[in-house]
Amino acid sequence: MPMLTALFFETLYRRRDGTIYDVEISHNSVEFAGEKLVLGICRDISQRKAAAHSLEVSEERLRLALAASQMGVLEWDVRTDTVYWSPECYNIFGVNSFDGKLESLTDMVHPEDRNRAELTIKQAMEKGTIYQDEFRIIQPGGNVRWVSSLGKGEHDEEGKLLRFIGNVKDVTERKQDDSERERMIRAIEQIKEVVVITDDKGTIQYVNPAFVAVTGYTPLEAIGQNCHMLKSGRRTRSSTATCGKPSPAAGPGQDA
Repeated sequence: MPMLTALFFETLYRRRDGTIYDVEISHNSVEFAGEKLVLGICRDISQRKAAAHSLEVSEERLRLALAASQMGVLEWDVRTDTVYWSPECYNIFGVNSFDGKLESLTDMVHPEDRNRAELTIKQAMEKGTIYQDEFRIIQPGGNVRWVSSLGKGEHDEEGKLLRFIGNVKDVTERKQDDSERERMIRAIEQIKEVVVITDDKGTIQYVNPAFVAVTGYTPLEAIGQNCHMLKSGRRTRSSTATCGKPSPAAGPGQDA
């Protein structure tokens, strides 16, 4: 029974109960006993279509999440030695194109951070552990940015690395804030005046060395306590506020 021609297509069918479902139709022209016949095969592909739709929805949600978080995805296929990255990476690395080469990606890392970054990711891939690092990159034009990266390698049954997938995010502003905070802390630690930082409820968050020298409390003893621990129970005429909030005005018969 030789096949003459074949035709494949997808369409929608209606069941007896009125529900609509996806089908794949295969029409084959055959010749049997000297007659030309048409062999039709109908396959229900509703589950396959539903799975494909769910995958599309998941991928779209992932794209929206990455765009909202300004986070990019990187994937290195070891077998082909090619790197895929998501559209967000173009903005992070400040480029308009990428050739998919690992060397091109490595060249974007700041020279002072490159060896350390390569060693960190190599150790993670060899041990099969999660990779996490922060390093500088240099955008075209010389603009230096800080990025954080998190990922993990995928190995076969024999332990051979197949691919590495991770994410990358620009954290320049956070690094700048951390640097400014560190400079402020260093300045506070060098002054002779007592400095206490609390939250809005008066819970001590930080004390400087002068605090330790004056009060005798160590940072371990003070941090987490309410700053009322420092009050003697007596007030002076110069007292204008209680710890963490304004002091009420003195009424008649009260000491100012």
